[in-house]
Amino acid sequence: MTGTTLEHPAQLAAEALPFPLLVFSDLKRVLWLNTAAQEWLGISLKRLSKDGVNALHPAYARITEPVFQSIDTGQSVIVRDCEMAGGRYDLSASYDHQAGATTLCVLPSAPSRRQEHQAALGFGRMLAHELKNPLASIRGAAQLLERAVPEPDRDLPQTIIEDVDRITSLANRWSSIGDVELQAEEPVNLNRVCVEALERLERGADLASGLIVEQFDPSLPQGRGDALLLQQVVLNLLQNALDALVDTADPKIRVETYYDALDRGVEGSRPAPLVIAVRDNGPGVAPELRASLFTPFVTSKPAGEGLGLSFCARIAQLHGGRLDFDSREGSTSFYLKLPADRRGTHGR
Repeated sequence: MTGTTLEHPAQLAAEALPFPLLVFSDLKRVLWLNTAAQEWLGISLKRLSKDGVNALHPAYARITEPVFQSIDTGQSVIVRDCEMAGGRYDLSASYDHQAGATTLCVLPSAPSRRQEHQAALGFGRMLAHELKNPLASIRGAAQLLERAVPEPDRDLPQTIIEDVDRITSLANRWSSIGDVELQAEEPVNLNRVCVEALERLERGADLASGLIVEQFDPSLPQGRGDALLLQQVVLNLLQNALDALVDTADPKIRVETYYDALDRGVEGSRPAPLVIAVRDNGPGVAPELRASLFTPFVTSKPAGEGLGLSFCARIAQLHGGRLDFDSREGSTSFYLKLPADRRGTHGR
């Protein structure tokens, strides 16, 4: 089985790639695929061009899900750890507005990534466990010292106590990040979740006028779950956006809610059409961090813990949803996607 006639250096490079790469038109037809894709799918470009994606073997049919969603929304779509054709794959569909085409990249979902996530959580728990006893001893000694030293020097043991408490709090977070559970399961107005997260952000930060723009869908159906945990997810995403804008000349954050009727869910899960989007015009997520962005302890912040996005992704998962993102220079968006409440009520 051979590739197609090559007419451009970029096509030559794509043909040489060892993983499947396919290009789709806005009409949802395959324009081109490299030899690796033809060998993996067991089908030629000629056959796909003639019969369309219906010619694909059912075992590979799921590759069209992120592609069609990308074409319908005009946004890039990433599906991680998708079970298909006896393996697990990461699917990345990138929409090109100028070309009017969508490129699908198929990569094996490395078991090491899932193991890396679990190993990171295990390391955090182990480290937290080992820290707690000596921290308690240090705190107790500092309390004794506070009583013994003269008044002018008592700020020193108090500083030790405060720092120990801070480290203990962090250790507790390391211990519990993988064990967080929903404390409530009730109808949730996602617009209200966003408003309350913004109010909390404004109480804790000095925000410039016009920095944050809101666009909420007043007819958005209700979700279901733990409103406080969802509020914390939105607050974390907002704080991350603020941190990303520190050196941006004209910083802007946009918070949106909308209903994505085209969302079909992933890996057999329920559709998650309720979307909270937090967008910023910062420098974007560093390319080397994108593949492991939701893994614990991965962060671009000099003083960051690398737990925030892992926490957010976990909360989304507990609600039957997911956390997605797309990022490039000057535009980064995080999408909290959730199922609608089966009762079908609306969050007006």
